[in-house]
Amino acid sequence: MEYKYDVFISYSSKDAKIADKICGCFNKNSITYFRDQECIQCGINYMEILPDRIRSSRFFLFLASNNSYVSPDAKREVQIAFDCKKPNKLHCLLPYIIDNSPFPNDGCIYYCLGGGQRYTIKKYPIESTLIQEILMGIQMEKACDVKESSIADNRQIPLQTFSILELLKSVFKPFGTSKSTIKK
Repeated sequence: MEYKYDVFISYSSKDAKIADKICGCFNKNSITYFRDQECIQCGINYMEILPDRIRSSRFFLFLASNNSYVSPDAKREVQIAFDCKKPNKLHCLLPYIIDNSPFPNDGCIYYCLGGGQRYTIKKYPIESTLIQEILMGIQMEKACDVKESSIADNRQIPLQTFSILELLKSVFKPFGTSKSTIKK
């Protein structure tokens, strides 16, 4: 599948400064992203284009905070991202806790993101780990896309071979660990 964006960023407008910092790092690393205030022209209904933007992004980055937990828009985005997941297709939903707030233990955000791995900005800084993990995930998913298309086209393209399980393990491994589990 061709993606228009590498990352869809979901956050509360009250957390815009941290979103700005993440977007700055994305720009420096040529990571494409969808962010509401940068990507939506005046007069466009955000809720009408939201599902398409989420589906056309490789990863869904949720900036988790007390602010986003109570934001109706952030909750809607999380629900749409969860609903957009396709069977057997990696669509990473990545909760990134940006304040010291506890992750909710009920409701939409917990239901959609509660079972996955969560990271905190304090333990996993933006510049040193978050960006590197996203870059690695993008590269690995692109390799999966190429491999899938070569199989569909019945062509042989030399690639690293790995299972979806290995891919998921390497994307969701704890930040800061060394080598991925991909085998050559």
